Parts: sequence; C-alpha cells; structure tokens
Amino acid sequence: MSHELRGEVIKRYSALEMQRSPYIGMWQDLSDYIMGGRGRFLQDDQLKVRRNENLYNEIAKIAANTLASGMQSGITSPARPWFELTTPDPELAEYGSVKTWLDQVQKRLLLVFARSNFYTAMHSMYLEMGTFGQMPVGIYEDFENVIRCVPYTVGSYCLATNGKREVDTLYREYKMTVRQMVDRFGKDNVSRSVRQCYEKKQYDEFVPVIHACEPNIGRDPASPLSKEMPWRSVYIEKNGDAEKILLQTGFEERPFICPRWEIAGEDVYATAYPGLNSIGTNKSLQIEEIDKQIAIEKMHNPPLIADAILENSGVTTSPGDISYIAGMASQGKPGMASVYEVNPRIAELTQDIKEKEARIQRHFYADLFMMITEMDRAQITATEIAERKEEKLLMLGSVLERLNNEALDPIIDRVFAIANRAGILPPPPPEIEGVDLRVEYISVLAQAQKAVATASIESTASFTMQLSNVFPEARHKFDAMQAIDEYAKAKGAPPKVIRTDAEAQELLSAESQQAAAANQAAMAAEAANTAATLSKAEISEDNALGALAGAGPQ
Repeated sequence: MSHELRGEVIKRYSALEMQRSPYIGMWQDLSDYIMGGRGRFLQDDQLKVRRNENLYNEIAKIAANTLASGMQSGITSPARPWFELTTPDPELAEYGSVKTWLDQVQKRLLLVFARSNFYTAMHSMYLEMGTFGQMPVGIYEDFENVIRCVPYTVGSYCLATNGKREVDTLYREYKMTVRQMVDRFGKDNVSRSVRQCYEKKQYDEFVPVIHACEPNIGRDPASPLSKEMPWRSVYIEKNGDAEKILLQTGFEERPFICPRWEIAGEDVYATAYPGLNSIGTNKSLQIEEIDKQIAIEKMHNPPLIADAILENSGVTTSPGDISYIAGMASQGKPGMASVYEVNPRIAELTQDIKEKEARIQRHFYADLFMMITEMDRAQITATEIAERKEEKLLMLGSVLERLNNEALDPIIDRVFAIANRAGILPPPPPEIEGVDLRVEYISVLAQAQKAVATASIESTASFTMQLSNVFPEARHKFDAMQAIDEYAKAKGAPPKVIRTDAEAQELLSAESQQAAAANQAAMAAEAANTAATLSKAEISEDNALGALAGAGPQ
C-alpha cells in the first residue's frame, strides 16, 4: 500500500510540475525586479542568499510592501475587529441569547488569531499576492497557540483546482535537515541513507521532501482513522526508499488557503496582478536609472580626448590637478578650462523616471493604502475613504470579493472548527442548533465598500423628515428601527450597543404607558382643579355660570 501511495504522489507531482513550468521564468523575473530574496526556483535556492542585483530603483519593492501593509490594516487588521458572525435570519441574530453567543465566539476567535502567528502569515500572503499573484498558507492545529500558520513562497508549490475551479490541491517540495526529519517523522520512517547520516551525527545534511495535500478520494467515511478523513496529507522522501512514506494523516477541513489576485478562465495560477502588470515599466525604469547614473558620472568625471603628442606629456585627469598645454591661448581658449563640457538632459530623464515610479505605485494601489495607513486612526472613517478614493475601491472590489471567497471564509471556517474541537468556544444556545452561521466583514475596506449603503440610508431618512413636514403621513413609510439595524451593520457597530426589536418595543411600550399615565394624571388634576374652582364660584342670574346652571326666577 505504501509503495502504491508513494508512486501516486510522485506521479501527480511530476504532472503538476509540468503544468507549472511556464510560470517559473515569469516568477523569477518578478522576484529579481521586485522582491529579490523571495521564491524557491532551484533545488539549492534554500541554501542561497538572494540579492536585488537587478534593482537600481527600488520603488516597486516599496510599493509592494505598501500594498501588503495596506491590505493588512484595511482587511485583517490586528488592531480592530474585522469580521462578525451572524445568522441567515436577521430576527434570529437579534435574539438575546443568540446575539450574546455570537459576540462571545467572535471575541474568542479574534483572540486565537492574535495569539498565533496568523497576522504575520497574512502579511506575507498579501505581499506575494501582489507580487506573484497568489500564495498558499497552511493552517494547522497547535497545542500551545490553537493554530499555527505556514506561508509557502512562490516556486515551492504546485496547485490544482476542482470542478468549481477552486484550489483544492497543494503539492510542495522543500528541504529538511536530517535531524529535522528524524524529529518530525521518527527514525523508523526515514530512509536508510537518512538513518545512516543521523547515526554518523551528520545532522545538518539537507534532504528533499514532497508534501501532498488534497481531497481524500475513495476514503472510507465510516473509518475513525485520520488517514480516512476528507482531506489527505502525505509526506514522502523524494529520493527515499521505494516502499516507505514518511507520514500519512488527514484533516476534517481543507488545511490551507490559496487566494489568487485575478484569474482568467480555467487558469490555476493568477494571470493579472500588480507585479505582473507593472513589470515592463519596472524593467525600463531600471534602464533609465542606470542611464541617469551614467550621465551624472560623465558630468562628474567626463571621458577625455587629447592629441597624441600629449600621451607622455604628463597630462593628469585627477580632480584639482592642472595640465599645462602649449598653444591654448592662441586658440582663443581661456588660460584654464575643462577639456570639454558634458551637458546631458538629466532634467527630462529625471521627469520620465518620476512618471514611471508613479505608474508603478498606481499599479500597486500605493496612493490608496498610504492614505489608509497614514490617516489618524481616531479620525478615519470608511465614508471618508470611499469619498476620496472611490474609483480605487471599485477597482479593488473584485479582488476583495475573491479574498473573501478564497481566503477569509475558509480561514474562519477552519479556525472555528479547530477552536470548537479544542473546547474554546461556548456551547451554542438551543435556538441556533443546526443553523449555518454567516460571516460579515467589518474591516476598514469592507466598510468603505458599504459606505454607499449608509449614505442611502442617511439621505432617505433626511428626505422622509423633510417630506413629513408637508405630508405628515409620509413618516409612516420609514421604518426607523430597521434603518438603525442596517446602518449599524454597515458601520460595523458592536452588536451589544444595538438593542433587539423586542427590547426596543418593550421600552417603547413602557414609555407609551408612562406617557399615557402621566397624561391621565394631568387630566385628572385639571378636572379636580376645575371642580374646585366651580365649587367656589358664585352662581347668579347675572353671570354666565348662573345661566348655564339655570339660576334666576322661576
């Protein structure tokens, strides 16, 4: 069985490598001209220190880091809640015990994210998404921190999709030391050569390992074994013994995510993203940067031309030295001058460089994200972002939607399941048993996209109020209670600050009863006062009271 499984993994990895091969050269270019040290493209890349040898202008690298930081703070900020849980039925979500439970679960999940390396991994994911189009991140159970996230850099992985064109298969090749392999898989499971190295204390020799994570097709659902779980995870030693595998286990949920910036048709890997869109401009920028430096160098230390008879005359080109040449005065030249003047058009070259830098920054949405990161957190509003950079948010809309579907939704599903198995989450109330939860995102960028909804609510409320001044019946058309719920959701207000419809109705009824009681008391007091006044009034035929009472002669 092990022999067949090992052969199956190696065969599929070879096929996936073949499908990935057209992208390798492109990713190497992007690494060289943007990030430099990222990526694993050759067997010995793990042992190399990669440098930005092709970068003479680092604006693309700066823009890529700005993009990653901006997406981190705008989508999954560690400093504020970025999602909340609710139910498909809004009325059920407002039920007291359900509302409290959803709030507790949200806070505990956020605490799990904060105590793990989740936010560090997400920053790496955003960085490689912008530069290379995608980045898988493994999400595994951890005894100490509940979860542990492992980002996989470009070139080290191969991907495949299912019938829905969702990434559901991850194969990767990486290196482990002999000591790491024995610690991770056990001495009995490694190959004969690795055991020999370990016994000889050659602990730091590197060994290539293949890890396959994919749907467990043909599993036995009734089996309690981990290898029969819905997702299969297999480790093999690439050049190891034919009859051995290092480890086979399984997962209840897909243990990795792989968001892609943008895809076309049936493509597995991203086909359009900031790094690729700006690579042509970035390459030409490096050439112009070199040209500018050459021009400056020529001005500083220009090439010289001289008469052959001066070859051994002692002419010097050292700064500050003077070469004395006979006959210069008779040629109308001053007594002392440069051999010749260099006047390259550096101003135009510098201007073109600035224009290319601006284009690269626009490709990476640097202006939008710098605005988010530089604004005072106490004053920033989603509406202000939407008003300032609405066109940028529209361009990012499809990317954010893909992030929700391919990254954030699976992350929350996976971490919720892990935390629930670990006993971290409180038991759900009876009202929510069997109900599928829904995730709503309340990050800065998510709120900015929803700002259109809040603006429409505000304008509708204002219009209704103005119209009611002329047509009082118009006020009955506006549901103020529902408007508050919708506005709070769009703004990401904490659920606890908004009362349920039932609670609001109770308060309204109590208020109405108090007002009615107060009105009755006022009317009773007024009637009593009137009666007292009447009892003291003189009744005669000469006053109106007497006439009303029928006073006068009979």
